Amino acid sequence: MTVSTDLTNSEKQFIGSVSAWSGIDHHTLLRMATLLLGGTASTNARNSTLNNDGSALQICETLSTTDTRLRIIGDPGAGFPIGIDRHLASLAAIPGALEEAESMGLMPLVDLTLHFLNTASLRTSIFDRGTIWIAASPGQSGVSVYFNARVGGRTTRENLVPQWIKSVSNDSLALPSCPVPGNSLALSALGLEGGNGHSSHIKLYYRMRRPVRLSSLGISAETSFSMHPFLMAVLEEREIPLQAIFICFGASVDDIGWSDFKIDICAHCIARSAMEWAGILDYLTRTLGLAEPRCLSSVASGSSEVALVGFGMDRTGKSRLNVYTKEPTADL
Repeated sequence: MTVSTDLTNSEKQFIGSVSAWSGIDHHTLLRMATLLLGGTASTNARNSTLNNDGSALQICETLSTTDTRLRIIGDPGAGFPIGIDRHLASLAAIPGALEEAESMGLMPLVDLTLHFLNTASLRTSIFDRGTIWIAASPGQSGVSVYFNARVGGRTTRENLVPQWIKSVSNDSLALPSCPVPGNSLALSALGLEGGNGHSSHIKLYYRMRRPVRLSSLGISAETSFSMHPFLMAVLEEREIPLQAIFICFGASVDDIGWSDFKIDICAHCIARSAMEWAGILDYLTRTLGLAEPRCLSSVASGSSEVALVGFGMDRTGKSRLNVYTKEPTADL
């Protein structure tokens, strides 16, 4: 499949810096980034909610106790100025990304999810800022597709989650006790992850509406305790908007019950220098016994900016740190 590299100059520079610190072939990264952006022309400015400055690419480096994994996240169609054109470009980008990542087996679940969102009256106002994000790892199978779930009213969203889960899973999953839009959390997005030969997973993403105890969400005491060093290091005693905190529940479509929990925190909402963020990432990986982030020197030098930091655990107790970086914000 031939793909034109219609990236902005800043996106190309960012991908070049990622290639330098990751060791991944530059052309491979450019090709994947272009696929995930839907091949949009570089003549139009990006307009994405993926990052605070409207840029439409992120790199996620996932750090475990044994290794690191890199994913590119893109907001396809972000260069289209008209909302419906953007939405159609996003839809068109999905098959190509799944084919490239050898993950066409995920397509039936993608189609089911799109059907549910269309039935639930996706707000047309969000077309202008994007409805779909796609993530993939260069040279590896497996892909993630994230769907904006700001649909209808509160009741519609409350009903959407169990209906969607029942449709895409092989068993009736045990829903968490609290995360419904009318309570402490507001549904933000639905996610699908998987590929050919891999068990598919579903994800529910929520923004915080008011302070909440993790125990009230059905999170075990062990997981809550393990989250403490991460939250203390990232938040310290600073005040940040509640909407800067994202909570994610994950489960296999072949299993019963939620198997994964993650908290992401917006780095832009916490004013820190590049060196301060590099120091925090270094501290966290050493404290938590995780692999050293390869992006550390890029963050410290300002070649990359930290967009989000996340900490997750599965039900076996395996932990991970996600570091989401983006291109540097342009000086105004």
